[in-house]
Amino acid sequence: MINKAEISSALPELEQITDLKLRAACVDAFAEAMELGGWTDLNALAGMPVLPVDKAVPGRIEFIREVAALAADEYDELINWIDELAPCDKDTIIASALLADIGLYVRSGPAPVQHAEFYNKAEWAGYLAQKNGLPPKVVYILLTVDPVMAPEGTKAIFTNELRFVRSSYYTLLAALA
Repeated sequence: MINKAEISSALPELEQITDLKLRAACVDAFAEAMELGGWTDLNALAGMPVLPVDKAVPGRIEFIREVAALAADEYDELINWIDELAPCDKDTIIASALLADIGLYVRSGPAPVQHAEFYNKAEWAGYLAQKNGLPPKVVYILLTVDPVMAPEGTKAIFTNELRFVRSSYYTLLAALA
């Protein structure tokens, strides 16, 4: 089993989350995803490629770290302008970016829990986030960051936080393709 200290060490971006309760809930959700997917070595997940292509691509840990960093940088650049339109929370952005793929870790693990394939990655992510005490805004972002798997499909309500996470996720994914 992967312990929480290993997760915190592998995801130093967690330190940017100022709300300690939110930070702990992120680690708890990530740890549970690892357990349900049957992961026993974080390095195996780190080595799992983001895309099944022939060229060198980052592993899953590096990818979500890059998503979180890009989303945080975008927030820092645009916060004064964005906050005039609607309040935006950087902690929510970083937490959501780091957890964007936790549902995938359950479904694609070496020994996933029975019937893991019955739920898509967004459903798993939303379930794990809610179960581990993450706020509704984070749960919503995890359910809707992937427009194909979002329960509302393309009719999802775009919060500012969702825009930052989705934009960063798909910008980096497109750069790899």
